[in-house]
Amino acid sequence: MSQNLPVAPIAPDTVGPTRTRQVEELSPRSTGELLRQSDLHLALDDVRRLRIVTAFQEMYPGLLRLAVGEGFSAGSSVTYNLRLLHRAYRKSIDYEAPGILELWRAGSKIGEYSSDGLLLGPEYSQLR
Repeated sequence: MSQNLPVAPIAPDTVGPTRTRQVEELSPRSTGELLRQSDLHLALDDVRRLRIVTAFQEMYPGLLRLAVGEGFSAGSSVTYNLRLLHRAYRKSIDYEAPGILELWRAGSKIGEYSSDGLLLGPEYSQLR
């Protein structure tokens, strides 16, 4: 006998300021749509469990904003786990775009992760 339990909706995260969508850009996917991609779901679960990331929001397919948590600076596994997340994110967009992971802390962009690796500092704090 199966029970029909109520399922709580997944609330979208908000990371950083709002962004005006350019005409040629595709609309961002919802949190639920992102989590339907099994590889991406697993990678996001890992970085959230490790507290490397506390929230995420797709701005458009190819740009995923991440709010970094206390685990971001604490461990050497940060680069490894961001690489796995980046790979899964690129796969979720069928490798159509570079797949930039913007890193945010306390409302400010502190860097990004891309195919060039982990890039931190003021030169990587510009909004995309």
